[in-house]
Amino acid sequence: MKRITPSIPPIAALGVLLVVIIVFSIFWPNFASFSNASVILSQVSVQAMVAFGVALALMNGELDLSVGMVTTFTGVLFAISLGAGVPFIIALLIALIVSLIFGLATAAAVVWFKVPSIVGGLGMMSIVLGVTHGISGGIYQPIEVEPFVLFGRASVGFLPLTAVVMLVVAVILTVLLRYAVGGRSLQAAGRNPEATRLAGIRVSAYTFWALGGGTLLAGIGGILVAAQLGSGNPNLGNTYLFSAFTAVFVGAAASRTGAFTIPGTLYGAILVPTITNGLVIANVPTWTSDLVIGAILIIAVAIGSMNRRAEDVLGSAK
Repeated sequence: MKRITPSIPPIAALGVLLVVIIVFSIFWPNFASFSNASVILSQVSVQAMVAFGVALALMNGELDLSVGMVTTFTGVLFAISLGAGVPFIIALLIALIVSLIFGLATAAAVVWFKVPSIVGGLGMMSIVLGVTHGISGGIYQPIEVEPFVLFGRASVGFLPLTAVVMLVVAVILTVLLRYAVGGRSLQAAGRNPEATRLAGIRVSAYTFWALGGGTLLAGIGGILVAAQLGSGNPNLGNTYLFSAFTAVFVGAAASRTGAFTIPGTLYGAILVPTITNGLVIANVPTWTSDLVIGAILIIAVAIGSMNRRAEDVLGSAK
């Protein structure tokens, strides 16, 4: 089986991020402060985790819209479990296991009942939304475990500890997808399912891995946001979904092959909050951020598609 190697965002893409930082820093000096960098990285730590979940599904050729809502649900369930006196580690495991189950349930609908993943994910998103408000009553669920709350607000220099967790997860995912047989097979199943099946690989098994792993990653994001807020907030809804998809497609546009990768997704997850944060500091109307991010998403999808077509042409010519 041909080895699939993720692309690191090229210098041009990193140059875009650098230009954005320089422009905002020149016109709005407060943007360049260490405290603001910490704020951006706190946002990145959660958005990147959700984006990793989206990317994992897309690598396998699936589309899961439930990840944003799973992030909200996991934080709420974790907070409720702690409030009920469940030991910290057990509450953490319960929340993450349930988040995994949501993804596996969507995968079961896709694999066993041939439900398109976009439909399965949309249905699961509605189910998770209902369950979240059902168990919380639509109100904040405070977390009284002081060390956990302190962890969510602590940092090493200007690097939040939640961002450290995110970076560790990013490294682990990158290594697994690049070097582990299972990681390469998951991507192969998404790129060419028929050829992968003929090679003796169970494509359906990797759909479970991709969708289940995607919601598990979103669940970790939910734990991180609960740590940052010091509570489970059921009203976050799909706050992170749109930004996550934008980050994934920006990362694909940054890749020469248009591939979905973890390093590329991390790049997108840094670029998007950096721009939105800069727009807030620039005191532009709130609707401007939606306009800019929407435009970035469309442009990123277009560039990623062109890169993939160019790669296909080059591949067929070899």
